[in-house]
Amino acid sequence: MADERAPDAPDPDEPVWSTSPADPTEAVRIVSASDDPPLRFGPDETGPLPHWTEPPTGELARAVDEDDLSWARLTDEPRWGDEADDLPARPASTADLPPARPPLFADPEPSRAPLFDDGDDLVVPAEVDHEPSVESSPIPGARPVTAIRTGGPRTRPPVADLDSPFTATKGTQGRNMPQAVGVGVALGGGYLALAKFAGPRGLVALVVVVLGLAAAELYESQRKAGYAPATFVGIAASAGLPLAAYWRGESAMTVVLFVSIVAVLLWLLTSGTLDSAPMPNASATLLGVFYVGFLGAHAALILRQPDGVGTITAVAVAVVAYDVFGLLIGSSTGRSPLIRWVSPNKTVEGLMGGAVGVFVSLFILCGPGGLHPWSDRTVHWLQLALVIAVAAPLGDLVESMLKRSLGVKDMGDLLPGHGGVLDRFDAFLFVLPATYYLGLVLNVPQIR
Repeated sequence: MADERAPDAPDPDEPVWSTSPADPTEAVRIVSASDDPPLRFGPDETGPLPHWTEPPTGELARAVDEDDLSWARLTDEPRWGDEADDLPARPASTADLPPARPPLFADPEPSRAPLFDDGDDLVVPAEVDHEPSVESSPIPGARPVTAIRTGGPRTRPPVADLDSPFTATKGTQGRNMPQAVGVGVALGGGYLALAKFAGPRGLVALVVVVLGLAAAELYESQRKAGYAPATFVGIAASAGLPLAAYWRGESAMTVVLFVSIVAVLLWLLTSGTLDSAPMPNASATLLGVFYVGFLGAHAALILRQPDGVGTITAVAVAVVAYDVFGLLIGSSTGRSPLIRWVSPNKTVEGLMGGAVGVFVSLFILCGPGGLHPWSDRTVHWLQLALVIAVAAPLGDLVESMLKRSLGVKDMGDLLPGHGGVLDRFDAFLFVLPATYYLGLVLNVPQIR
């Protein structure tokens, strides 16, 4: 029978080339079914492979001598043909290998665990000394600087889970109340003595001392947390602001702030190295100047005015009443947390109780026929009470937030039962400016 294939049709028994036979080195040969023997890789020592449906033969793979593998003779370094005898010896085990190179972009070590308090104040575990860690600057080409936080993990104090139902603890927990009351009475007696015998100038001197001590406590807490503020400049500016305010008023405060900013930056400029971390440390220093010195200096602005001593007295009594009423009512009936991540033991009930204390104290002190100048009109002392009831808790919460951020229980320990000076007068830092500007808005006779 004649072959019916076309003259140019390929023979099925002939191999098919994917490229021209003129280039046999790059040709790919497709094996046909009629090839004998079958395609093999390497020496054919086992015979034909069984069909996949047949049971296993039980044969094991032949062990290959490592010397037969050409890749096993490779080294970590390139070599030339005439340097074969100088090749380094291969390591006997993985223990002889050099240590692995650390990753280029490793995840940064997490900062210390968040701190919480077990009462009205922060409870911090025992301090562990750590050397400041060194972190590379994220800015390309910048030099590494010393970290502004100390390294090393800290243990979270045992507190209730934040997701669990809130349970208020006693606000007097961990506090020596007879001692705290005694210190409070002594502070009140000293204030009244200065107000009676020294007048406004004596109270300005008291303000200077209080602000200087408060600033020193804040900078010391910053230093313990790993910052390096310009402490001398910050304390001098905080103590000088009330003097300038009492002497020349608000315009003098602006001059002191200008000089303070320049002095802080020049102080850090003289360090001669970026290891001083000028950006965070300048910010930390100026925070103390503005937060403690500038806000507190409004007491001197009030004392410059007629009946300024009466206004300062009204403010002091109202803030003390806020603390006492808030403590008593919050510790006995408090159930709803105010801002839990700042202070889990501060409650909405305590806030309401403190506000009641402010209104009651100012009604007794500045009501009809009471302390000038806020007794001239009923609306004046009511508005003053409202402003203090809002500003006092804000000042208290902000100082608590700063303590949590710095990881300290108290800013200091100068006042037994109260903590530091800043812990005792934190609410005043917000109340004094609010009172001063309220007097300007209302045109109270004391402020002209």
